[in-house]
Amino acid sequence: MPTLFPIASLPGLPEARVNFDNQGILPLPVLQTRNTTVHAFLCVNPPANTDEKFWEAVRECLVAASAGAIIAGTMTGGIAALPTFVRVFGAKATTKGIELVANQFQFVTETTYGDWGV
Repeated sequence: MPTLFPIASLPGLPEARVNFDNQGILPLPVLQTRNTTVHAFLCVNPPANTDEKFWEAVRECLVAASAGAIIAGTMTGGIAALPTFVRVFGAKATTKGIELVANQFQFVTETTYGDWGV
C-alpha cells in the first residue's frame, strides 16, 4: 500500500486573464488574477517484506533531504529546493542500504488554484 509523505508547498506562478464586463454600453476589459500552489509529496511503495528498519531508514532519509532542501531553497529563493530534496534523498537512501528499485519511491506534485480575483 503506497504511503504519501508531504514534502513542501511552494507558491507557484500567478495566473492572469482578461474578461469583459458587459454591464455598460461598451464592454470593458477587467484583469483578473489568481495564485497557484504546488504541493510536493514523496510516495513510498514499500516492498512486501517491509519491516520497521525500512521505515526508520526512510524517516532518516526524509529528515536529511528536508534539511538540504531548506538550505538550498533559502539560498536560491526556493528554486533549488525540490531538486536538492530528490538528490539528497537518493544519496542518503543508498548509504542506508535501501534498494531504489523502479517505482518504490516516486516524487508526486499536485497544483491547487486560488479563486479569480479582480
